[in-house]
Formats: sequence, structure tokens, C-alpha cells
Amino acid sequence: MASHSSRSDSFSRFLDVLKSVLAQTQSLFEEGPLSDNRVASLDALENLSIKMDEICETLVVFLNSFINPTDDPLWEQLYHLLCVFHGIKKYIEEETNKLREDEENAEMRTSSVVGTNNGGRPRYEIDEEQVMFLRSKHFTWKKIAQIFGICDRTLRRKRQEFTARTENFSDISEADLCEVIESIRFLTPNIGQSRLLGALRCRGLTIQRWRVRHCLRKLDPVGTALRGHVAIYRRKYNVPYPNFLWHLDGNHKLINWRMVVHACIDGFSRMVIYVSCQNNNLASTVFNLFLDGVSKYGLPKKIRTDHGLENVHVARYMLQQRGTDCGSVLTGRSVHNVRVERLHRDVHSGVLCHYALLFTFMEEEGLLNVDSEEHLLALQEVFIPRINRSLNEFVNQWNSHPVSSAGHQSTEQMFITGSLNSATSIHGNEDSPAESDETVGAGLAEDDMLDPDFIVQEELYAVFVPQTELEIPSNLSSEQFLTDDGNYGINHFITCLRAIQENN
Repeated sequence: MASHSSRSDSFSRFLDVLKSVLAQTQSLFEEGPLSDNRVASLDALENLSIKMDEICETLVVFLNSFINPTDDPLWEQLYHLLCVFHGIKKYIEEETNKLREDEENAEMRTSSVVGTNNGGRPRYEIDEEQVMFLRSKHFTWKKIAQIFGICDRTLRRKRQEFTARTENFSDISEADLCEVIESIRFLTPNIGQSRLLGALRCRGLTIQRWRVRHCLRKLDPVGTALRGHVAIYRRKYNVPYPNFLWHLDGNHKLINWRMVVHACIDGFSRMVIYVSCQNNNLASTVFNLFLDGVSKYGLPKKIRTDHGLENVHVARYMLQQRGTDCGSVLTGRSVHNVRVERLHRDVHSGVLCHYALLFTFMEEEGLLNVDSEEHLLALQEVFIPRINRSLNEFVNQWNSHPVSSAGHQSTEQMFITGSLNSATSIHGNEDSPAESDETVGAGLAEDDMLDPDFIVQEELYAVFVPQTELEIPSNLSSEQFLTDDGNYGINHFITCLRAIQENN
């Protein structure tokens, strides 16, 4: 009975999704000619096409679940619905192809050439290493040609001269692909299609979107269709180039177990600089994470933080490096720190909620006592490395996943192209008036700029995480707790707890 109720509820939610997608389709075609804004229209049409694919595949799953389809009128209704959505999908594909043809005809490229001492047309100088670097970051050949200022045909001819292999897609069987996807879902259980594409790219696999969608559909048919159809309202936000503004903040969703997740994201590209789980909220911890990010991606022009004490060392460092008169440190309420607050939501739904539910389960089963220092120490020793492994996987997925609102570029690709563009634009000038605080549309006010003599006195701004005086036995190591114990790490926790109790 409960199973039947659950299926009915899932089917009802699926019908709500159908209504939502139909409303989006109607709205798109009623707004006006699609050619008025080709880029935005192409993105919208491609997103609708993906949703139509998911809906059709889910309808097929429902149709195949009927035992006697000819005797059930619901089967005929669902089949008719499938035909309708197939027709809509075909029409969307036709409109998409028309817009793509118009876009290609409207493109004008300026080519970089190198003069020769001989007669005839100058030749193009294309560096193979640069091309292959961009390709390793999963830029399309069309986008690479655009970056170099040449046409597709010219790049195609140059590719024939390259020594490196330039295949478009990875050669992997469906069984092996499903196995890889299963291992990814083990680390980040709630992963969707876009982040899954990013996860595969991080593993050196370039897979067609339809293949990823098909494998994910086999593993979770209904959940895939229901996931990601809720429209998210986002405030308008604009910064001129990468490393103009980094957003820093701490996530306290696991604070009940004395764990804090520190995060930083680039405002322009949305590339995650770092996400790390620690057993403290110290300024030195945040500073070390920030310096590691600087060593990888460069020093930002500005940072955006809340008033927390954990940000003091980073703020002092920015004032020393950038000066006290250029607004290098912007402070304000966390709710206005939009980029990193949105990141917190994705980190929680993708990684942290799994561990929060696991820890709550352990408490309810009497395995974990949050009032015991020994229990909390064992929990941190076992699960912080496991959480960080999942967070590292999440960062790789996020930085490589295609963003629909950015022409399906990944955040890493946006960071690279933005850096290349800013190197030859006015934004490359530190004294450019275009870099005023007004360009940062993130809800900042004039009083958000940090005073150079800023010293936090109020304890209100400190989130204190108690530290234990107990010690971990020398025969235990974090690496041994990363292995699969067949029980989500609970067996490792029990082993570690016993060792701590015996040692203390």
C-alpha cells in the first residue's frame, strides 16, 4: 500500500513537471521572434530540448511498467502524451537548427596572421600546445577557433598538422560508463546531469550528453526527470573579469558535530577556489586555504566576506598586498554575499546533507553521543577526510560542469576566456575607472568597505568551535578510514572510538 502511494505521488509530481515545461515552452515562443536574441534563445531551446528528452524517456519507463497495456486506458493516454512531446521536441530541434545557421552566417572573425618573405597570402601561426591545452579543458573546436580569431576550416586544416591525437569523444562501453558513474554517485549521491558531465571530464572522459543522460536514466529514471526543474531566482550580478572579486564564507550546517566548511568562489566565472571541511573556525585555517587558492589562481583584486573573526588574517593580507585605498576588502551580511551563499546551497545538497543525515541516524541509533569528547573526536577523525574527499570531487565536478546560462561553458572555461580577454582590455589596468565598486552588483553598500584600521572587538562575530584535549592513537591514520567498510564509514567510526577509549 505504501509502495502504491509512493508511486502515485511520484507520478503526480511528474505531471507537475510536464505542466511546468509546457508553460516554459509557451512562454518562450510568445515572447517574440527568437532571432531577436539568438544567444539567449539558443540556450533556452537547448535546455527545453534536454527536458523534452528526459520527459520522453521517463514516459517510456512508465509505459514499459504496464503488465497488460492494451487493457488499460491510462496506457493509451500516456502513449498519446509521448507522441505529443515527441512532436514538440522535433519542432524545437528545427527552430534550434535555424538559429544556429543564422548565427554562423552572422559571425565575423578577425584572423591573426604572420607575414612571410615569400609572395602569396600570409600564413596563420597556431601553437599546437595552446590548442591542445584549450582542448584539454573541453573547449569545442568552434570556440577554440573563435579564441584564435580564425575560422573553423582553418583550424581543421591546422589540426591535420598536429602530432597529438584530436578525437572528439572517448571510446568507452556503456557498461564501463555506468560503472564510472556509479563510483561518482558513491561520492556525491545527489549528482545531476550537468555536474556528472563535469565529473567525467575531470576523469579525462568526453562523453556525449545523450549517453550520460541515458546511463543516469537507467540508474534513477524518475529522480532524473524530477531533479532540476525548479526555476531558481537569481539576483542580477556583474563583475568585469576573473579575479576581480572573490567571495569567502563559512558553512555551519555541520556545526553540531564541530565541523565547519570553508568556501571561496570567483565572482566572475563562478569557479570554486576551495571548499574544505575543518574541525575549527580559526583565522589561520581560512588564511592558509586562501593562500593555497592564490598560489593556484592568482591574487584577487577584492574579496567579499562577512564580519566573522575567521576572516581577519585574509583581510589584513589583502590590505597589505592591494593597499588601503582601493576597497580591496568588502564586508557585509552573509545573506548579501550571493555567490558563495548559492555555492553553500549546492554544496549542502550535493555533499553535506548526506553526512548530516548519516550523523543524525547514528545519534538516533545510539552509536554517536554528541556530548562525549571521545565520540566527537572519533567522528572527526573518520569523517572529515571522507567529507573532504567528497568536497574535492564536488569542486572538480563544479568547475568542469557546463553552465546553461553561459553558452554551456564550464566555470573553468569562463575563467580562462575571461582572463584572456582581460589581458588585452581596459580591465587589465589596475587604475581603470571601469573597476569601480559600482560594477559589483551584489547588494553592496558604501559602508561595506572595510576600514584599514578595522579591528573586531565584539565576540558576536566569532563562531567558536571547541577543541578537544584528547589525542588520536599513533597507530591510527586518516588514510585507513577512507576505505569502504560496507557501512558508510560507521564501522570505521566504531573501530576508531574503541582505540581512543583504550588510549585515554
